[in-house]
Amino acid sequence: MLAAYAAPPQGGDRQDYVEWALAVPGVARAWVAPLLAGGGTVSVFFMMDVAEAAHNGFPQGSNGVASNEPRDVAATGDQLTVANALFPKRPVTALVYACAPTASPVAFTVADLGANNTAVMQAAITAALADMFVRLGNVGGSVVPSTGAAWSAIEQDAWYAALEAIPGLTGFKVTAPSASITPAVGALFTVGTVTFVS
Repeated sequence: MLAAYAAPPQGGDRQDYVEWALAVPGVARAWVAPLLAGGGTVSVFFMMDVAEAAHNGFPQGSNGVASNEPRDVAATGDQLTVANALFPKRPVTALVYACAPTASPVAFTVADLGANNTAVMQAAITAALADMFVRLGNVGGSVVPSTGAAWSAIEQDAWYAALEAIPGLTGFKVTAPSASITPAVGALFTVGTVTFVS
């Protein structure tokens, strides 16, 4: 509610598309990518973290436009629900696509765990990394609504901070990834294989 109050509708600006998508029941996160499909287009990517928990939060259906939009192929499933919700709100000339991100698993290697290399700690590490991606993740090709600039890469200090917050975890080192990471267009990072080394 506070986020909506701080960003009142502007007649179809970048933030409006995010807010409109988040107002659809089940949508937990949303990103906007203007012009991704060409001039006059807006691609809205979204996740349904709880409603589609069985699919790791990824919407189920096919990407596309609203059922009343004659200029391209209509979406199906969750994407159609969002596209139809956006259709009456968007500026009349905008061609709006509702899209599911593509999962992009990131492999991690956490070394120097020593006595902390236990099943309980491994589960806590994996959960912390997953939470980091929920908090900081963005879809490649989308922009920061307030500025229109591309999102910053996720830096190494982000995953170090996530793991340092785990009670009892000390003296570890993340050897992979070894640099900041940026998702490909349409992709959203998820936790891939995590290798644990004592």
